[in-house]
Amino acid sequence: MKMNRIGLIFSKDGQDKNLDEEEGEGAKGKEKREPVT
Repeated sequence: MKMNRIGLIFSKDGQDKNLDEEEGEGAKGKEKREPVT
């Protein structure tokens, strides 16, 4: 559960790859909605 909070923060930082490994589907969905590159 703690990984989810960290993943969200990482996503905002522009590290969707980390989120993708932790959440998987959740990360992919966010990446498609707002790709941070």
